[in-house]
Amino acid sequence: MLADKSANLAFSLYNKMAKEKGAENILISPVVVASSLGMVALGGKSSTASQVKKVLGADNLKDEHLHAGLSELLSDVSDTKTRNTTWKINNRLYGSSSVLFADDFVKNSKKHYNYDHSKINI
Repeated sequence: MLADKSANLAFSLYNKMAKEKGAENILISPVVVASSLGMVALGGKSSTASQVKKVLGADNLKDEHLHAGLSELLSDVSDTKTRNTTWKINNRLYGSSSVLFADDFVKNSKKHYNYDHSKINI
């Protein structure tokens, strides 16, 4: 279900961009779009999480089911045993050295989305 909804969202974004950009090359990954929105929901407050779930068509899912489902989707597309391709996704979240990432956010973003966190001087 989540994979289909993610694909529909990406196709919708693609169609919108294609109308605006014309003949330019456009590449949109449904998995990257969905997992990026999942990260926003993970780090956002309840209002933001609700908006993200609505965009993903997952309004009725509990937060933990959303993140577990997106985590499974990321694992499935990256599994070289079931696919005839190798797809490596490397995610990193950068924040100012003055920003404190909440421990729960760091733990869950690594667990579900394989995100690393880095501090940089801005």
